[in-house]
Amino acid sequence: MHLDRVVDPELLAVLTAVLDDVCLAAGIEPHSPEREEVASLILHFYGSGYRTTDELKAALDRAMRELPPDEFA
Repeated sequence: MHLDRVVDPELLAVLTAVLDDVCLAAGIEPHSPEREEVASLILHFYGSGYRTTDELKAALDRAMRELPPDEFA
């Protein structure tokens, strides 16, 4: 995914923490295609106005519940 702006270190830490927490809870392995999909969703939701850890995790939870059962671990 192409980003058209620089992400500051604090924001990057928040986005990474959300990614790590969600993947750990869902049993998604590091360096997997599923993790990349979750990262893309996080960036999408951030770009859509979700800013806090709780907002991002809630949006991801809703999105992951709507996916077919075999889509994520």
